[in-house]
Amino acid sequence: MALHFITAKNQRAYEKGHHDNRSVELPEKIQTYLYAHKNDFSAGVQLLLPPNNYCDAVLYDYRIKQLLEVCTEIQTSTEDYSIYGKCKPFGIKKEELQAFQSALSELCKYAYDSGGLVFSVGD
Repeated sequence: MALHFITAKNQRAYEKGHHDNRSVELPEKIQTYLYAHKNDFSAGVQLLLPPNNYCDAVLYDYRIKQLLEVCTEIQTSTEDYSIYGKCKPFGIKKEELQAFQSALSELCKYAYDSGGLVFSVGD
């Protein structure tokens, strides 16, 4: 099950379906990779590994900052040569991981700069 991260101005706008039309999907294979290597990342990676993919979660400023930190960690990890061996068993290309972290980073920066919220939405 893929997770989607979307932005909205506030909780009420989200509940009424008024989203900012910005979203990022966390593909299942990347989620599986991150779970398998969660010890390589800060505790903030748990925001990408929810215990229940069917549960929506709202992420406020503090959590948005944590997601940005995780994005930086993912970017740093993709600069390491050993990333190839870690990604290969999951069928992930380094470029896919970079594209995900870049898109999520942009989404989080947009939400943070505009005073909005990020919602983690399960399928």
